Amino acid sequence: MPKVSKRKSQLHAARACRVSNVKVSDSSESSEVEYRMDIDDEELRFKDKILLTDIGDLAEMRKSKSDTQYLSTLLYISLRFFNIKWEDVDDYLKNIGFMTAKTSHKWATVFIEGDYEEFSSDLRGGKHTDSFYDAFPEIEADAKALIIQTCSQKSGEFKTLDLAQFIDEKYYELTGIKKRSGDDLIRSERSCRLDVRR
Repeated sequence: MPKVSKRKSQLHAARACRVSNVKVSDSSESSEVEYRMDIDDEELRFKDKILLTDIGDLAEMRKSKSDTQYLSTLLYISLRFFNIKWEDVDDYLKNIGFMTAKTSHKWATVFIEGDYEEFSSDLRGGKHTDSFYDAFPEIEADAKALIIQTCSQKSGEFKTLDLAQFIDEKYYELTGIKKRSGDDLIRSERSCRLDVRR
């Protein structure tokens, strides 16, 4: 292993010192209590496209816990506040699986004009169904086995699209329904990517 240059070692020491000196105090507790935050030396590259899939996964997780309307409106208002072009906001919201900018703008207008009752009650009643794997636990078990088998192979190459197609085949096999051409996958690639993270 090559020797680290003096400049790099000084930089590493300075970063470590800076991170170890970060203190966050809670005003509700005594002033003697200190909290330290360990921050990784490597910063995230927020312009990378790979990060968009991570954002989409996080959005998918939040959509399962709260209404998309609130999240889309919050993101839309925030991005427009920072003067990001409407078209860019629309593309971004679509890419992460949220409502379009047009719909988000409509809900933002309702919220900003103060009609909170209309904003908070869209009369859809919320989500009252089981998750996909609650209804088909055998598909979940088969999907986990596929992931383990694929990752244990020598190449170890695993694609979430392969998992989505596998789940699609198993679903139609299990239910006996015939898939029509042009039908979407039963579980989207984004949902499968989130399943793998769990």
